[in-house]
Amino acid sequence: MKRSLVVSIAIAAAVISASPMVLAADAAKPVSKLDALFEDKVVAKGKSFEIKENQLDSGFAEFLAAAAAQGQQVPENLRNGMRYRILEKLIASKTASARANADDHKAAAAKAEQVLAQTTQMLGSAGALEQRLKTTGQTVSSFMTNTYNQNLIQTVLERLLRPTAAVVTDAQVKEFYERNPARFERPETVKAKHILISAMDRQSNTALPEPKRKEKLEMARRIQERVVKGEDFDALVKEFSDDGASKVRNGEYAFARGQLPAASKAFESAAFSMKPGQISDLVETPYGFHIVKLIEKTPSEKIAFDKVAKDIKEGLSGVELQKQIPAFLARIQKEDGVEILVPMPPELKAEMEAAAKAEAAAPGVK
Repeated sequence: MKRSLVVSIAIAAAVISASPMVLAADAAKPVSKLDALFEDKVVAKGKSFEIKENQLDSGFAEFLAAAAAQGQQVPENLRNGMRYRILEKLIASKTASARANADDHKAAAAKAEQVLAQTTQMLGSAGALEQRLKTTGQTVSSFMTNTYNQNLIQTVLERLLRPTAAVVTDAQVKEFYERNPARFERPETVKAKHILISAMDRQSNTALPEPKRKEKLEMARRIQERVVKGEDFDALVKEFSDDGASKVRNGEYAFARGQLPAASKAFESAAFSMKPGQISDLVETPYGFHIVKLIEKTPSEKIAFDKVAKDIKEGLSGVELQKQIPAFLARIQKEDGVEILVPMPPELKAEMEAAAKAEAAAPGVK
């Protein structure tokens, strides 16, 4: 269990630009068809903020890009509802962050810098980070802005809601551990190295045309033959691998079963099917062709209670804090006179009504 008390409520962070002032002399001018066509409409507002349609579109585009980078696609019939949810999260972000004090801002800035440093280290270099962010439609600047805002909201909510949250006892912590044994099974993990011969166009982030793909496949086969014949794997990684994130670690990754994104499942399956020291046949994923060498495999094990008790307590405390968040957000949005100026999609409205009926009909719910 990780300490992430309000990130789990998925409040999206965003930068909201102040709308340009309209001169009184211009206010009486008729709006041209061209102006109306490109008008950046206000989709939500409060006493101290406005959210423009362009900002909502940007947030939704980032969401879709991030999903695609994980090998997931959002069905068309769910997109309007998801876009509306993102608008709600932008509103929550603005109203909650408006309650921030100087210490909150300082803590959020420090956390954002820490996350940037850790992410850069994990990926191997600043250049690798930029490439990874590019696949999700982000830049380093937007990543930092989002991380800062997300942590600002977390800090504000913890400061304001923690004093009134229910206290979690040691007995509750022990009970949770005993009732959820599967949660404390450390899964089987592997450490593997790979050489990636990319079959993606780096500029468009799309698959190469078939003739180019075949060239890459033949190249990967030749390298795989050299590995099998005993050439130094690390040297071949440095010479040929297109995975910049792992290249600085001689192609090495360590991961648990089920941890990798859907697009990398073939890579994961190959690694877990091998014995230490074994070299794989060519493994194909949407990223290209992989030559995998297994370094070590660690079996699953039960984690001792004393090693996770602190994390359990923090997690349960976070649950208690989260129970207060919906009412808190509703209250501060009412105080800020929040207005949503676009209609809720019918399918989302129907979904919420169905959920409310199910909750009302559930046993023990009054």
